[in-house]
Amino acid sequence: MDSAGKWSLAAVGRGLATGTVAYVPGRWARLDLKFQGYNAIAFIDGKKVGSGVDFTCLSGMVGLGSGRNPAEFDDVAVGDLSGELPAATGMRNLSRGARAKASSSWTQTPGDFGPRQACDGDRTGTRWNAKTGDPGEWLEVDLGARFSVERTITTQFYERITAYRIQAWDGAGWKDVCIGGKPGPGIRMDEFPTVVTDKIRCLVDASDGPPSLYEFEVIGKECKN
Repeated sequence: MDSAGKWSLAAVGRGLATGTVAYVPGRWARLDLKFQGYNAIAFIDGKKVGSGVDFTCLSGMVGLGSGRNPAEFDDVAVGDLSGELPAATGMRNLSRGARAKASSSWTQTPGDFGPRQACDGDRTGTRWNAKTGDPGEWLEVDLGARFSVERTITTQFYERITAYRIQAWDGAGWKDVCIGGKPGPGIRMDEFPTVVTDKIRCLVDASDGPPSLYEFEVIGKECKN
């Protein structure tokens, strides 16, 4: 918040919400951020001023900074708000715990690098690893019912994938909903026009070695019809 009372809420360089509140020089302001799942809600002096949805960071550390400008902070606290905040969007990770299958899996022991390891909610530990680096390796998630889906989040092991497609099952075949190049390190989010489907897959068109995903998250919500 600046001297004019302007504030902004951002995540990984992406703006979530902005606004203006009354600012009184020399008076402490209480800032609160509350999180539940993908929802972030901002409060200033106990009043809700804005909210946003961030699908990239589900956990991490708390830190404070003021850039080049001098600022003072006091009484930093982190608390558990489980059950206090209602879901704001209805969006959730539909792939967590869902049935998954893949074109192939590289294993040392059964299940080590199977497809279900990319649908367990763990972005840094367990992972699916294909057996080969040949074009056409894929990871598929069966949602069990039809949902409205609008984005996927992939967390890659190393940077092996250089070209891929996100596809949705339309009842007769696979339809491209997103075409991507090299996703790069870390978390990649792909947004696309909402599609109603019961199956989503990541099809790898090219890779430098066997593709491997820590997590393949399918973000969507219940269908209204």
